[in-house]
Amino acid sequence: VEVASQLSGYDVDVVLSEGEPALRIRQAGEDAAPASSGESLDARITLRLPPSLKEIVESAADEKGESVNTWLVKALSSKAQTSKKVPGRRITGTIET
Repeated sequence: VEVASQLSGYDVDVVLSEGEPALRIRQAGEDAAPASSGESLDARITLRLPPSLKEIVESAADEKGESVNTWLVKALSSKAQTSKKVPGRRITGTIET
């Protein structure tokens, strides 16, 4: 909440990236487009979630005023597009000079 209030005009989301929490910041109203715009949403998949994660997803969708299905489609589409652009690797170590 504090970060979001300091960045007016931006949406701030906390997401899990490789099991670690991370902030995703984008301009307000900028939604992740479905992977293939204009495509019908009739493909189905069964997704089994732990109850705690299901509650988090339901709360996130409710906060956005979206159905769980719509929220999941946007989240999955955004993650799939992001993972194509950024390999998501981290290198740590020490450099001696």
